[in-house]
Amino acid sequence: MQLVSGQFVDPKLGYSPTHSAAPKIENFASTPQRTETEKTDDELSKKIFNYAKMSGIGLTSALHFWAGIKHLLNFKSNERSSLDEAALNTSKFVLVGQCLFETYQAIKKNRVVEALARFIEPLFLVAESRVEDLGLARGLGLGISQLVGSQEGIYNELAMQKYGVDVKKKDGTQITKGQDLDLNIDAMYKIFKEIALGGFFSGRRFLTGFSIKNIKEKLKLCVKDFNFKSCLDLINPSNGDFITRYTKFLEDSGLKHIRDLFQGDKERDKGHTDAVSGYLMILGSVLGYMGKANKNILYKLGGTLRNLGGAVADVAIFGHPDPGYSISALFLSINTFMDIVQRFIPQKMLNIILPWSNFSMSAYNIGVGLYLHRSSAKTDEGDKIQYHDTDLAGSKEQASKKSEATETPIANDSSVTQQQSLHQVSPPKTPAPTLAQDLDDLRKSAQGQRSSLTTQAA
Repeated sequence: MQLVSGQFVDPKLGYSPTHSAAPKIENFASTPQRTETEKTDDELSKKIFNYAKMSGIGLTSALHFWAGIKHLLNFKSNERSSLDEAALNTSKFVLVGQCLFETYQAIKKNRVVEALARFIEPLFLVAESRVEDLGLARGLGLGISQLVGSQEGIYNELAMQKYGVDVKKKDGTQITKGQDLDLNIDAMYKIFKEIALGGFFSGRRFLTGFSIKNIKEKLKLCVKDFNFKSCLDLINPSNGDFITRYTKFLEDSGLKHIRDLFQGDKERDKGHTDAVSGYLMILGSVLGYMGKANKNILYKLGGTLRNLGGAVADVAIFGHPDPGYSISALFLSINTFMDIVQRFIPQKMLNIILPWSNFSMSAYNIGVGLYLHRSSAKTDEGDKIQYHDTDLAGSKEQASKKSEATETPIANDSSVTQQQSLHQVSPPKTPAPTLAQDLDDLRKSAQGQRSSLTTQAA
């Protein structure tokens, strides 16, 4: 070996065997890693915010429910009451607070697209003055958030392939804001392409369980396996906590077949249903706001599309293996149905719209609260609702191996720039010799040189 720039370089390989596995191509090296104190403070702030958020969600659910009851008791009234305003403003305050906190968390992680999506929601929520249009106000920001969430898997793979970053590692390493924007644009294009290539028929990659044959089969199995005793066991508190009883209820009542129907083919649908949900939410909100002033056909069509986007998201939630999520999906589905119906009630019939909308928002807040409560209790990456396996060349494991094999050779020619060395093709990866082996090679080389000099002297 030769000594080049203070390092021993193998002339055959062109790089140091000792350093063959390092450094990797890491454009994120300039991003500081978070300290343990920062991580602890971050976890504490999350716990405090989650407690405040859940308390706020409970309060808004109660206020909307009581406002609905009051309108039923005074059914002839066509005026919004002070309780309506209190429930509306409390919902706006809680939702805006949640969005701003998540915006802050996303910015800390350099997730600029996610931060933008979270920040868009409060802009529409603050300006909204009617409880019946809160869902429409959330549509645009929530739709973008759905897209970001749906492509989490492809985002992670691209981060590994393009930048050598494993974003799932909780070691404080972060990508840059520019890399986040690049990865999201690339991921959005690729997941849209996968959905488009799959089409809308048997080969589709969203709502994969909803074929006529599969629907008939699952309904038959549900009826066949239905057990009335499971309903009694569900309401019996001596059988454990509610999640335990509900889990057993799904298995014994036959509803597990409906959950399987909603879950669909996990090999084809891993994020695609959520992406379609995001598309519908975004399109529906844009159309809805175009006709919101006059309550014309665009308002009804757009609002319905936005709610259909929510219904598609509810399918993905109900199909989650964790039964805790399916409970929230039930309340969210009630909100979706009621929101669609109220959009077609004549605006002069406020005595019907107001109680209907308040009950709808109460169900929505309960569903969101249950979902967030279950999510905050999860810490493992495997507990995510979906993991999107992409159609990229190479699986997640191959991408990881590729990253490990990506190396920066130490050039013999000092004129080679750092940028050129980054794009230089690395030699085939061989097991990296240990330091002891390198020292042993050097010792043998020195002994050989001494032997040669002794022979020449003789």
